Amino acid sequence: MSTFVLVHGASHGGWCWFSVKSLLEDFGHVVFCPDLPSHGIDRTPLEAVTLPAYANAIHKVLDHVRGPVILVGHSLGGAVISEVASQSPSRVEKLIYVSGLLLGPGQTVHEIVANDTEALLLSAFDINEDATVATPIPDVAANVFYHDCSAESIALATTLLVPHAIAPNAYPASPLPEGMPRAYVECTLDRTITLRTQREMHAAVGCDRVVTLESGHSPFFSMPTGLASHLHALSSKL
Repeated sequence: MSTFVLVHGASHGGWCWFSVKSLLEDFGHVVFCPDLPSHGIDRTPLEAVTLPAYANAIHKVLDHVRGPVILVGHSLGGAVISEVASQSPSRVEKLIYVSGLLLGPGQTVHEIVANDTEALLLSAFDINEDATVATPIPDVAANVFYHDCSAESIALATTLLVPHAIAPNAYPASPLPEGMPRAYVECTLDRTITLRTQREMHAAVGCDRVVTLESGHSPFFSMPTGLASHLHALSSKL
C-alpha cells in the first residue's frame, strides 16, 4: 500500500478530503491531508504566503513520513505538488493532478487563468483593491465549485472557505523532474478549470495516464468513491 498526501486548492483546507481520506484508508493506504499556509486552521498571515511557502508546508509533512509518497493536487494544489517534486524528487513516488494546475516550466497560474476564458473562476471571488487577496463569495462559489454537490456539502464548504493570497499565482513554475510518473484526473463538468484547459495542460506537459470523472470541480464531494477508486488504481498502475 502507498502513502498519499492530498493537497487542497485555494481557499479550501485539508477538510475537503475527509471522505476520500477515509475511503483510501479503507483500501489500506496511509493518508495525510495538511492545511496549506493561511488555509484551514493554519494562521499564517496572508502577506507571508508564497508558492514556496506552500511547498515548504508539504515538505514538513514529508519529513515525518517514511519512504516516497504519492502527491495528489487539486486545483491550485497541482502547482504546489509540482513545486515539491521539483525540489525533492527522491521523496515523491508519483504525482496525480485532480483537475489540477499542471504548469510547464516558467508558466504561472495567472497565465492559465487568463487563457481559460470560458471558466467562471474569477466570478467566485472578491478581489481587494491592491489585488493581493481573493475572498470567496459563498453564493457564487456554490455555483462555480460545487454545482453538482449535495446541499450538505455545499453548506459545509461555503462555511469553511477562507480568503487566499494571490501572490502564489504569479510564481513561475519549476521544471518537473525528468521521468517523474504523473497522472491526471479530468473533471468533465468543471466550471472552474474547464475541460479544454485541463486537456491543454496535460497534453502540453505530458502524463503517463489520464482518467476521467463526470464531475464538477469538487469530486471529493460530488463523487468521492469514484475519485478514491481512481487514486487507488493509479497508486499501482503508474
